[in-house]
Amino acid sequence: MLLLLASGGLAAEPVRRYVSPLGNDAWSGSLAAPDSSGKDGPFRTLERARRSVRELLEQRPTGEVRVELRGGNYPLDRPFQLGRLDGPQTEGSVSYAAFEGEKPILTGSEAVTGWRPLAEYPRGLPSAARGQLWWTEAPADCKCLYQGGRLLSRAQIGPFSVEPDSQGNARRDFLLKPGLLSEDNSLESLEVVVQTGAQPWAINILGLARADSRGGRFRTRLRASYPLKGRAWVENCWEGLDRPGTWMLDSKSRRLILWPAGGGPPADVRRPRWLGLLVLEDVRNVQIEGLTFWGGERETWQNDDQALQHDWDRYDADNALIRLRNANHCSIRACHLRDSGAGGIRLDLGCQYNQVVANQLERLGGTGILLSGYGPGKLDENHHNRVERNEIQRIGELYWHSPGIFLWQSGHNRIEHNRLHHLPYTGIVLSGPRPPRFRRGQGLDREQRPIRWAEVPEGGSWEDLLPFLHTRENVVEGNEVFRVVTRLADGNGIYLSGTGSGNLVRENYVHDLRGSGPEAGLRADDFERGNRLERNVVAACDCPGISLKWANQVVNNFLVDLKEGAYLQFG
Repeated sequence: MLLLLASGGLAAEPVRRYVSPLGNDAWSGSLAAPDSSGKDGPFRTLERARRSVRELLEQRPTGEVRVELRGGNYPLDRPFQLGRLDGPQTEGSVSYAAFEGEKPILTGSEAVTGWRPLAEYPRGLPSAARGQLWWTEAPADCKCLYQGGRLLSRAQIGPFSVEPDSQGNARRDFLLKPGLLSEDNSLESLEVVVQTGAQPWAINILGLARADSRGGRFRTRLRASYPLKGRAWVENCWEGLDRPGTWMLDSKSRRLILWPAGGGPPADVRRPRWLGLLVLEDVRNVQIEGLTFWGGERETWQNDDQALQHDWDRYDADNALIRLRNANHCSIRACHLRDSGAGGIRLDLGCQYNQVVANQLERLGGTGILLSGYGPGKLDENHHNRVERNEIQRIGELYWHSPGIFLWQSGHNRIEHNRLHHLPYTGIVLSGPRPPRFRRGQGLDREQRPIRWAEVPEGGSWEDLLPFLHTRENVVEGNEVFRVVTRLADGNGIYLSGTGSGNLVRENYVHDLRGSGPEAGLRADDFERGNRLERNVVAACDCPGISLKWANQVVNNFLVDLKEGAYLQFG
């Protein structure tokens, strides 16, 4: 029996390759540390390791290969991409993993140096900032700046009341109080953050095409999601440099300006170069384990972008630290995604049988984890993925409407035992285009762009359109959601809208949704039917426990210590 086990019953050991900040790409990569002669040891770069893996897969197409990264920092010259040649097509796997007990850190940021005291003070600069500011040449535009590995606050003033300009387009032209900004501000630098009052579930960050500060008239470069009536903040302006830890980019002089938190010359300042750091596209059987990713850029929307519900995220976009696109049987496990202007992890288009397990996501600018299939049509190819045991906190720090976990046109997934907390908006979202969106010109134009019009009955009934709404048969179970909807309003612990049927929301614990922002602990909103909410606990919330509009099953849920008179809400 022992002979049989040794000859055929035990799996072969994986082939190992090593990468280290102390390595050399001329070495073999087969040693975890440099040898005593200094002539062999680990690789220096991921790109060299990838080339070695490809060579190994040519020799053993079904083998197990493990690339282990030693502890230390890995600044990336470009996003690291894995494609069809980088994983086994049938059996076996390729892993990029942390060396046992060590912490490899991947970043897309680069050091910012050459700081000098600012000697000239423009109009609009707060008096407290005089003598405190430092500047350096700006090599390129940037929306984020980091010091000590943490995102710094960009110079900002507000909030102010904003109204549409009756002489222009309600989604581009707006009025602010005259005289807020000095003429020393660069038009190319300025951005406005708008939260419309009638739609408290979304924000826009918009560059300016025209600014008449004296007259209080402004025009944005692209259309806002909704008419510009509500609250606004102006960013990247001299007036906002009012405290330590704030910065701005002056496009006119191409200078970065910083008021460092610790005083004196700024140290350990970095700027991002990429939105995302890792892309798995058209690849199978790749595992990412135990790595840290940080330092991505914030995205800027463009006129031709396609969007998901209420412009909560972009369709088929490269705006996450880790992106899977048409990837199958891959996993992201035990990774730490932190401190980035971008989102965390997204699975786009034809992603199937992938696992996102036991990761930590925190202090991100966008969505935590997004599963986004093809737009409504015949391609139902984003399904059977697992999102389990992740902790997601303090994401959506720049785009406040970003959900913690977001499924759009994605079905048959399991979203289980995740912990989501301290989020500016909703915890978990399952959604798709609502039937009125299938009439051209109805609703947000960016939401209609992903629709595959040649494959769907334009203007069809809800019944006609259900086969094309692919967010169906998902299981959302055992998740804990608390302290969400802390910044926006009309948000929820777990939210469904515009999905297919057969989604099961079971045994989740939603609690401590406080203040005036939350709408409900669990909410099946517009065009939701045929789903089941079962054995959930909603407790200690300043909102209804469950909100419904259509025919869904609500079975044996526990609603405890909620807003008086509003345990269940209909309509």
